[in-house]
Amino acid sequence: MQVKGWAHVCFLPPFDQDGNYETLMGHVVDEKTKQVYGLKGERLDYDDQEKNDCMDPQAFYRLILSAYTQQTVSLVVRRDIHNDMATLETDPADATPFDQDNMSFHFQPDRVLVDEKAYQHCEKYLPVLTDRDDISKDGIDWLVCLGSVSFNDGTVE
Repeated sequence: MQVKGWAHVCFLPPFDQDGNYETLMGHVVDEKTKQVYGLKGERLDYDDQEKNDCMDPQAFYRLILSAYTQQTVSLVVRRDIHNDMATLETDPADATPFDQDNMSFHFQPDRVLVDEKAYQHCEKYLPVLTDRDDISKDGIDWLVCLGSVSFNDGTVE
């Protein structure tokens, strides 16, 4: 599966002890086929063996990309901590520990919605999120990133 297009990713409270969003959810739309994919992720507790003190700290998420009617792909992506415009992307260093050789995912936000605007966006495009009882309805600390995405699961089509 190869996808290139745009996405919206909704980051939801609560936060972990380092101030990272615990979960994310969104959609990916392939610009060529207009196929819509579901996107869901959860914060992963992982200590990067390649990290050094010169690098920005990163959070790791287990990401599930689902074609709804077809296959589901699971992979690990990184995101810089404390940066609302940070990319979500795979790193070659994670290929072996997470068994994701030849897979790539890159989401580059170009717009951000926060708080009430983010909540309104989710209410319209991901109502399953705003219907939950375990999250704030006032929109405080909600974040939606919109931007371009590319994904390759390593298979030849």
